[in-house]
Amino acid sequence: VIHKIPREGAGQVILLGAPNAGKSQILARLTSAHPEIAPYPFTTHAPQPGMMAWNDARVQLIDTPPITPDYLEGYLPGMVISADAALIVLDLSGDDGIEQADGLVGRLEKSRVLLTSHPAANDAADTVAKKTLMVANKLDAPGAAERLALAREWFNERFAIVAVSADAGSGMDELRDRIYELLDVIRVYSKAPGKPADMEKPFALPAGSTVLDMARLVHRDVAGALKFARIWGTGVYDGQSVGRDHVLHDRDLVELHIG
Repeated sequence: VIHKIPREGAGQVILLGAPNAGKSQILARLTSAHPEIAPYPFTTHAPQPGMMAWNDARVQLIDTPPITPDYLEGYLPGMVISADAALIVLDLSGDDGIEQADGLVGRLEKSRVLLTSHPAANDAADTVAKKTLMVANKLDAPGAAERLALAREWFNERFAIVAVSADAGSGMDELRDRIYELLDVIRVYSKAPGKPADMEKPFALPAGSTVLDMARLVHRDVAGALKFARIWGTGVYDGQSVGRDHVLHDRDLVELHIG
C-alpha cells in the first residue's frame, strides 16, 4: 500500500515516534483533526493529516504509524523524503524513551533517510537528509525533567529539542512557532492591477524566492508572460517596480504585470 497525501498550505511536516509517544495527541492539539487516541500501542494504523494554523498561514501535519527497530511501514521512508520536514516525538514518561527515539533514527538510517536538525552537514551521497525537530512530550510525567536533561545531552549534536505536554497543553504555542520556523518559508500577498490586495490567503515560498518564483506558483503561463512586478514591502518604496529576479521578503505585497 502506498499512501500519497496531497500537499496543502505552507509545507508538509511528518510526525514520527515510537508506540504511545503521543504523536496523535500532538496532532489533535495543533490541528482540527480527530485521530484515534488510546493508551495502548499501534493505535495509528495509517497516515492522518491535519492543518495547523500559524497566523494567516497553514501547515500540513501528518501523523504516522509508530516506528520501532523491528517495525517500519514500507511506505514511510518515502513519505519522510517527500515531506518538507519531520518531527520526532520522544516520550519522557519512561526510561526507555531516549532509546526508542534513537532506535527510530537508526531504523530510518537503514532506509537511507537521515533525520537531523543540520541537514546541510550531510555528506553521505547515498542518504537523504531531512530537516528535523525533536519534540520531547509528556513533560508533566514524574521524572520527565531528568529525562529531558539526559535527552538534551544525548542528542545535543543532532537535534534541537522543544519540550511539551500534549496532554496538559503546555508548550504547544512554542511548538507551533518552531514548526513554522522549521519550514523556512515566507508569506507573500498578491494584488491584481487596479484591484484591492488579497491579504487573506498568502502564497508560501521558500526563503530567498524571487518574483519569478511567485509567478510560477500563480500559474506557469503567468510566469512565461511576466514583465515586471510592483512591490509594497521590505527594502523598496511603496509600489516600486522590480524585475523578475527581485528577491522577496516575508509579508511583501506583489502586483504581477504581464504582457
